[in-house]
Amino acid sequence: MQVEKKYPSFIIGGAPKCGTSSLYFWLAAHPEACGSKIKEPYYFDNRITRFNENASYLKDGLDAYDQYFKHCSTDSKAFEASAGYLYATDTAVEGFQKLPEVPKVIFILRYPSKQLVSHYKMTKYRLNRKVDHLMEYATRERVDLFWHYSKSLEAWLDNYPKDKLKVVLFEDLISNKVEGMKEIARYLDIDPSFYDEFDFEHRNESVAIKRKGLHDFGLKVQRYIPHFIQKRLLPLYLKTNSSNIPKLSEAEEQFLVEMQPEFEAERKRLEELLPQQSFASWDKFGVK
Repeated sequence: MQVEKKYPSFIIGGAPKCGTSSLYFWLAAHPEACGSKIKEPYYFDNRITRFNENASYLKDGLDAYDQYFKHCSTDSKAFEASAGYLYATDTAVEGFQKLPEVPKVIFILRYPSKQLVSHYKMTKYRLNRKVDHLMEYATRERVDLFWHYSKSLEAWLDNYPKDKLKVVLFEDLISNKVEGMKEIARYLDIDPSFYDEFDFEHRNESVAIKRKGLHDFGLKVQRYIPHFIQKRLLPLYLKTNSSNIPKLSEAEEQFLVEMQPEFEAERKRLEELLPQQSFASWDKFGVK
């Protein structure tokens, strides 16, 4: 007798440094939900990277996708979180709709300047990649795409069932986690009352890494380590291999001031795309 393959009921699709890791673990704790064995399989990404080099939609079609959900019970709502799906407007938009059940997709957006700075700090200090300064980093093509959410979101709205898409603002979720998670739970048809007394834990905070070799090794094996073990090891690892991140330089702060009109222009584009969405929590970042 052939066992029916298990696929996700919903997917957290982005954006990077906008709280996708926290949302993944908060939802994975829910008794009605079942997180993928690997948090970020990036299966439907439109590039082959270290995340999906072993299995991907580009190489395998849908054939290898169910491996991430075999541990999930039949009646659970399986899900995964790959922060780059927002930008995979070809492979993800197409692939999701080829699944037996078209999954709901959640995108978390953060005020553009905050996303840019957070991603810059992660790249320079946590991943130890060569980055001269924020001004140089911001000119990189994919980095520019990251905070220009509207470019990709428009493609999703045009080519994916609108009732299967939900946009959440990072600032709204973090400022009121209980109500934010209850709203998401209602959208996903899981019991929202679970979060009334939930012990929230923030995940994936940026720190400066001391020993790059150790961290590179950690990145390679992290995806294969069960989440409960990661939770126990993380404090010890950060204590031995991290330090505080330096503040932005005056030149970098000035750069953000000069970029402010562009950040506000992106907000306006999003408001046009999502007329029912409130962006009030972004008011504090606007031009004073």
